[in-house]
Amino acid sequence: MDLFTYGNYIGNDPKDHSVKRLRSYLLRNYADTLMSHSSLWQVGADYLDYCDSNRELLELYLERIPMKTEAEARKIIYLAKKRNLENLVKTISNVMTSKALSNGKLGTALTWVMHSRDVRFADEIADRWLKDYSKYQKVEGLEIFKNMGSCMLVSDKLTFV
Repeated sequence: MDLFTYGNYIGNDPKDHSVKRLRSYLLRNYADTLMSHSSLWQVGADYLDYCDSNRELLELYLERIPMKTEAEARKIIYLAKKRNLENLVKTISNVMTSKALSNGKLGTALTWVMHSRDVRFADEIADRWLKDYSKYQKVEGLEIFKNMGSCMLVSDKLTFV
């Protein structure tokens, strides 16, 4: 039940397909407006849950949200996981892993690899860690390794480290 039917603005007859199409159109249009606003996209995602083709639409919208911070990326991943959009989770995690690696933040990159379980990135992180350890005899973010659990098994190289 939504405001359209609750407020008696449109009928509630489940057999009337034109009413269903109108309701779906209005919800999608409203969700579209919310998704385009930088602070309301999470509400828009909730509205998309009640639209036809919601998974495809939501995935398209979420992958286009600019991720300026890690917190924004985590919000998107949370919504994607909640709705079983695993490809989107992997894509966003890989983008964030790549950003962290380019900034030399191996610990941060490893936390993102835990979301994506991408073997290629896990191997790259392990290689860089071993290289840094052989060069400086110390490793950044050793605490992360201690708390990885089964995520260590993503890559043979990572398990070795």
